[in-house]
Amino acid sequence: GDLIEDTISAHEIGTFKPHTSLYEHAADRTDTPINNVVHVAGPAFDIQGAIHAGMQGAWVDRYDDPWGDFDGEPNTTVETFFDLAEELGV
Repeated sequence: GDLIEDTISAHEIGTFKPHTSLYEHAADRTDTPINNVVHVAGPAFDIQGAIHAGMQGAWVDRYDDPWGDFDGEPNTTVETFFDLAEELGV
């Protein structure tokens, strides 16, 4: 509905997560400064790629998993998308 305006696919640029060019492409496609984009995912490596590219990372950790040996931390960790919506105030 009102929150989703478009989709972006790795297929558009021929590379896949966690390569930084995909996250940069997403920011460019939406004409949004990369540091204003929040990448939301379950797999920690997706979040790490986004953070490395300059995005904010929101980790949906449904199973209370350890973050692992990744550099940095997600900007926020939630258990469900409902929690994320509450965290974002939507």
